[in-house]
Amino acid sequence: MLIPLVFVLALHADQNDAAKLFHQMETKVTTAKTLDCTFDVKLQGKETGDLKGELTLGEGNKFAFEMSGEIGGKQGKSSQVSNGVQIQIAEFGKEKQTQNVSKEQNEFLRAALARSGLVIPMHIASHTEKPGEFNIDKEFKVSDLKLGKKEKVGDHEAQVIDYNLQVKDMKETIPVSVWVDTKTDLPLKRVITTTMGKEKVTITETYSKLNPNEKVENKKFELPK
Repeated sequence: MLIPLVFVLALHADQNDAAKLFHQMETKVTTAKTLDCTFDVKLQGKETGDLKGELTLGEGNKFAFEMSGEIGGKQGKSSQVSNGVQIQIAEFGKEKQTQNVSKEQNEFLRAALARSGLVIPMHIASHTEKPGEFNIDKEFKVSDLKLGKKEKVGDHEAQVIDYNLQVKDMKETIPVSVWVDTKTDLPLKRVITTTMGKEKVTITETYSKLNPNEKVENKKFELPK
């Protein structure tokens, strides 16, 4: 009975360590009053793609998101800008739309950056429109956290955490791996395998800059004319 008991205790310790590190990373992202993040996205599947983007979160529910690049051989660009009251959305090949912004929009985006990455919530996941009802575990439920290897992401040492993700309004459970900077506890990279349309796709997001609680320019949150 000794070997199975040792295995169970080691597994339990691994899960606790993974949950602790994940919580530290998540707290840094979700409690940031402002946040500036630049990232690269690689899509691998039937259709491949290479994209670059930036997400800036301000106080008062203001944010600016932009992503551009090539998907399936076609160039495109999408953007979303919120001045705290209204949001203007310009998606690939579609006319601009302006509408009222959800009171929980920035809370939703912080949660996404911590748990799902930015591609899925911007183009797949929905979120509550009713004030005061945002719940991170209903929008992005995380389970089965475990530690992976320690690896380098650029010049940064990172601890890999593997977990399963259930996104609201998506039927499938998504396997995710996130690389967490061992010095800053911030995410450096995330790999997700999911279904887009009827095709399996692997989404790799690499965060080249992720600065919480730094000053951001209000000009970024002005709705384009």
